[in-house]
Amino acid sequence: QELAEPMIEEFQVGDAQPALFRPGRSLVTLDPIVDNQQLGVTSINNEELDITVYQVDPVRDWQTFNENHWAVARGEHTANWAILDERRVTATGEDNTFTETAIDLSSQLAISSHLVVVVGPSRRNTGDWRNEPFAVWVQNTKLGLDAITDNQQAVAWVTDLTTGESVPGATVEIIGGSSATTDADGIAK
Repeated sequence: QELAEPMIEEFQVGDAQPALFRPGRSLVTLDPIVDNQQLGVTSINNEELDITVYQVDPVRDWQTFNENHWAVARGEHTANWAILDERRVTATGEDNTFTETAIDLSSQLAISSHLVVVVGPSRRNTGDWRNEPFAVWVQNTKLGLDAITDNQQAVAWVTDLTTGESVPGATVEIIGGSSATTDADGIAK
């Protein structure tokens, strides 16, 4: 196939628009092996990030968070959660590159092993969806839970995240439902 005459086009590339990237899920489990408990937040061309940390209870607050996390992030939903910290952190990094900022949560996790963390840019243009604040539920635990359910039964397997070993004697509860204790293999039905 013969192409038309060659064309030369010139264009200019400017700075990337500021952007803030939420973690892939609305629930983050921090690495239980490290001492310094931090939430990694990725951004582009944001000099500072505003952080609000709330104390939450999974039994009482999970459903509210799950149904309203975008509204919580935008300040459109007010929950009765205790504020543990409000601060502005510097997002250090080169212009126009992905920058990971470590949000240290060690002191807040000493109070509660479950937190809701709201992260937003300190400056944002209205309607800029690439640079939108987000809310994420952060938990600090050494227990891993794998669950399989069907219409008749739920099976849970509890393991130690630091060793991979099964955890016998752990109580597993379906919120608003039944509970069971894991056997020697870490299985509860």
